[in-house]
Amino acid sequence: MFNIKNIMWTYILPIKHISKVTMRTRTSLFFYSTGYAILLFTYSSAYSITSTLHNQLIKKDQSYTSRLLKKNDNKTKIGLNSDQQKPLIDRRHGRHRRYNKKEVYKTFSKMKYEELEQAKNRQIIADNKEVAIKYLEQMLKLCDNINKLAQHLVELADLLFDCSKFEKAGKIYTEFTNLYPGNQQIEYASYRAILCSFYQTLDIERDQTKTEETIQLTDNFLERIDIFRQYKDEVHKIRTACHQKLVASEINICTFYIKKNSYQSAQKRLDSLRMEWLPKIPAVESQIITLEIALAEKKGNEKIVAQKQQELKKKYPQKIITVAKNKNMAHWF
Repeated sequence: MFNIKNIMWTYILPIKHISKVTMRTRTSLFFYSTGYAILLFTYSSAYSITSTLHNQLIKKDQSYTSRLLKKNDNKTKIGLNSDQQKPLIDRRHGRHRRYNKKEVYKTFSKMKYEELEQAKNRQIIADNKEVAIKYLEQMLKLCDNINKLAQHLVELADLLFDCSKFEKAGKIYTEFTNLYPGNQQIEYASYRAILCSFYQTLDIERDQTKTEETIQLTDNFLERIDIFRQYKDEVHKIRTACHQKLVASEINICTFYIKKNSYQSAQKRLDSLRMEWLPKIPAVESQIITLEIALAEKKGNEKIVAQKQQELKKKYPQKIITVAKNKNMAHWF
């Protein structure tokens, strides 16, 4: 600290003894000395205040760092405790919301067989069949027991069936019948494979490949009717429904050809109906005769028209009444 009194005695008072200095110079020297003294005093005061503030900030920073390190050390110790069951609790910066550090659960691809089975059963109880399918598919990869593998295949196919995934379910049912032909569930799996195929058939205006595949499956099933007895009646009904659908598709195509004046194509369809389908479904004969009359009228063949009308009147008198009301049947098409 500088003393003002000492500055005055040192710099200002001696000026009185300088006889040759003019008043103007003496005044300038006085103000210069005074300003210099003020600057020295201000600097010494500011240095003291700045130093004090600096020391306080250092102490606060050291205190904050110490608390932060202690907090992190406590969190690390808790996290390393394997017996700790409760989730760790911390505060986020900003809004200071509490949150839980939950345990990281295993994905089904890293779970063991027993864990997958338990998880699958929980999902089935909760009616989450889509999720249960994922666990069951992973179980099939880990299962090394042949009997359990067979059960899992049927269970997986059933879950897919319940979720209306008929194509995938049908493949698994068929795979089961090929892998386990002597299993006690072979009839059930064969029947469900037929159902899956039948539910994929299309209407009569569209492709009937799936209908033909379903008929083939029903034929294979009924070949073992001496063994497969539980579902034989249902399989008979499915096969009959498929036959009727194919007949309806053939009639629809024949009608289209008659309408478009494609007589040769229409005749081929009629011949196929008589030779292939009439023995299987006798009730379709009246529709065949009706189409033959319509085709003959389109061609202008009155002789065939008269013959077919007589045949229709003899076998199906109710149909001839309709023909009489509509003398020209060609306009139906």
